[in-house]
Amino acid sequence: LNSITAYQNVSNYSPDYNVTLDTKIELAKAYRKSGDPQRGFDLMKDMRKQAKYLDVYHRIDLEIGLSQIQLNNLDDGIQSLMKIDTAFSNSTSAGNARFELGKLYETKIPNYDSAYKYYTKTTSSTGTDPLIMQAATDLTQRFKKYQYIRSLVNDTRTQIRYIEKPDEFIRDSTANADSIKHQEELMKENQKLGQNDQNTGRNETGRYIPQNNTNTRMYQTTNRRPLTRPIVSLDTLKGNLVKNEFDLGNLFFTELNRPDSAS
Repeated sequence: LNSITAYQNVSNYSPDYNVTLDTKIELAKAYRKSGDPQRGFDLMKDMRKQAKYLDVYHRIDLEIGLSQIQLNNLDDGIQSLMKIDTAFSNSTSAGNARFELGKLYETKIPNYDSAYKYYTKTTSSTGTDPLIMQAATDLTQRFKKYQYIRSLVNDTRTQIRYIEKPDEFIRDSTANADSIKHQEELMKENQKLGQNDQNTGRNETGRYIPQNNTNTRMYQTTNRRPLTRPIVSLDTLKGNLVKNEFDLGNLFFTELNRPDSAS
């Protein structure tokens, strides 16, 4: 409360632009941390309407997003933070926004794949607070470990299913073979398009210009491999599954603080 009063009194001394800007943003933070996020939100929305703050919209939007989250407007808060991640991707606020998105997907939603994505993006953001950077690095390693153990669990379950239900292996193998064939066709098409892109000349400005009307859109491909039948026994696979589930339970309980998922 003392900090709020002090920030409010700054305007009595005819501060310059930078002092006014920093004071208002810190005041919004103080409102939010004192349990009155609505006042901070209103203050930032008013600043957002003023063109003179155009160059610091990313800082304003960060406070708007955090206030919205504290007001339990999760969808709006996420959209505000995602706007910083995309529209202001190189700003000093981007790392903070990405870290907050990671926390939301870790605790509020939760979606651990998305949490991992945003924590990872935080670690490559410029201008991020060193403490946040270190926390994001630690959390990235934690969720990378989660993804690895989860993949082991899913793969082992699939292998068990293929032994217990051979018809499902045949069905999946056929579908996978069709996908591989389609992928190979797309790769061939990409090669053709690449060759067409090289059939260019130069105009008087020295820029390359196409010599035909081919559609140079490149198609996305994924790396698929033929499915293989399990090469170890059913008992061995079940033993592996027990170990992997145990490791996943320990991770939930000791590192992710999710006792319900651990159970």
